[in-house]
Amino acid sequence: MANSKESRLRYRNKRLATQRGHIEHLLSNIKRRATQRGLEFDLTLNYLESIATPVCPVLGLELSWGQRNGTQQAHSPSLDRIDSKRGYVIGNVVWLSQRANTIKSDGNALEHEMVARWIRGVLACDNGGAQASL
Repeated sequence: MANSKESRLRYRNKRLATQRGHIEHLLSNIKRRATQRGLEFDLTLNYLESIATPVCPVLGLELSWGQRNGTQQAHSPSLDRIDSKRGYVIGNVVWLSQRANTIKSDGNALEHEMVARWIRGVLACDNGGAQASL
């Protein structure tokens, strides 16, 4: 029995080691989540492959396709909905790095701009940012 389990694990890891296998695995998870949340879903493996990119368009990190070890890393590909009011549908998704998606997931554009402005102020301030304000 152990050999069968080990064999399945080797096959799974070999399949996930490719970009196509990685996307296929993520696609099944995304479809399940969309169904659970009652979100519209019409994505296909071919479509997701066609929009896959080697680099995160937000942070410039090289995406690690096919390097799935069960945990998400900063450079792991993550499918993001552009308009969160819409479902996982063609034209409403983009591949980002997990790091960019995590940053983006909490807050809106104005809040992100405010944080960026504050950080720039802190970095520009000689006294370590004690006087920095929004």
